[in-house]
Amino acid sequence: MSSFYNNSSTALLCTDSEQVPPPQLKDINPSIWIISTLTILANTLLITILLTNRRLFKQRQNIYMVSLATTDLLVGFNCFFNAFRTQAAVMFTDMATRKIVCLFIISLGVVLITTSIFHLLVLALERCYLIKHPFKFQLMKSNKRSAYRNILFCWLLALVPASPVLTGWDKRTDTNTDCWTICPFPYDSEQWVWFTSITSLLIPSLSILGAYIIILCDLWTSKKTETIAIKKNQDDNQREKRVTIIIGIITLAFLLCLWPFMVYYMVFQYRTDQNEKLLKTIHPIVVTLIFSNSLINPILYISLSKDIRTIIYNTITCQKGP
Repeated sequence: MSSFYNNSSTALLCTDSEQVPPPQLKDINPSIWIISTLTILANTLLITILLTNRRLFKQRQNIYMVSLATTDLLVGFNCFFNAFRTQAAVMFTDMATRKIVCLFIISLGVVLITTSIFHLLVLALERCYLIKHPFKFQLMKSNKRSAYRNILFCWLLALVPASPVLTGWDKRTDTNTDCWTICPFPYDSEQWVWFTSITSLLIPSLSILGAYIIILCDLWTSKKTETIAIKKNQDDNQREKRVTIIIGIITLAFLLCLWPFMVYYMVFQYRTDQNEKLLKTIHPIVVTLIFSNSLINPILYISLSKDIRTIIYNTITCQKGP
């Protein structure tokens, strides 16, 4: 089994200079350009609509969606820069700068993916709380500060899985990265891989699944839909059901995009000579899939939300909204 890094005994001394060919657009997967551009446009559109419409932004789930869309917007930019991270030697002649750029881009990618799944976990838990305690949820829903606190907590907590990149758990060195002229993802850093897998992928995924199992079981056994909202208000009842379904669909799409990468992420370090070629062939597919989710999220929310579709239609047709 070969290492993901350069373990050659003839590796460069980092005091040496190396001529690295400039990056060529043809060397970068065109799908990355397309996904990155569309992701930025779609999330910018969603954020603009939610922030400029006071009625929509007052809805608790839309506060979370603005933050989630911001995360996806940053993924769009990071997706673009991630395509160039292995060619940073062209832009930076100093090894220390190349190393900082490499660590920053990879760490940012981990933080953004983790932040997304934490947002969806909080939304799932709140939907579950709605099912179990509908009256208490109505009181919590009016408290927007708690939503902002949850969002801040998601962003801060997402820094934890990325922190081992800056510690001794990262097996990449000046030597096996050719003085950081290459910037591989630390798949061979076993401790770091398992720490991030458990904290940012496995535990949140299983928690989300558990929350939605509870929701589905409660809805299945409930004879009256009033049990999921305020009994005196049928409109609120139906709206909360729609919100739960929309968030559930977005969460399902996220997990379907995440799980292939999660499995690949954990098994790559145990590759053999027989399956290494296959795994490296699969790599661009699972990476593209996880980046694509940041485009899928706003498309799904815009498509499934009647209010947002109406705003877009009125804007295109130059009609005034209600």
